Amino acid sequence: MSLINKVKLALESAKSVAKNVAEGNDVTVSDEEKQRRLDTCKDCPSLKSLAGQMQCGECGCFLKAKAGLNSMKCPLGKW
Repeated sequence: MSLINKVKLALESAKSVAKNVAEGNDVTVSDEEKQRRLDTCKDCPSLKSLAGQMQCGECGCFLKAKAGLNSMKCPLGKW
């Protein structure tokens, strides 16, 4: 994914979180759902590690943060 696409994704993600906050919706998922998402990522061939942190090789997001947010989606459609 190009840098421009990564920036676009980051902006879309921030807008989505802000929309959830403004509408009074849950911003985070349950601990169980976050763990399910992280477990899915652990088996993904696109998984990378940067400074000991799980990073998505498709979008560049750090997964411990992304997996906990209600409005975030896997770029490969796995969650």
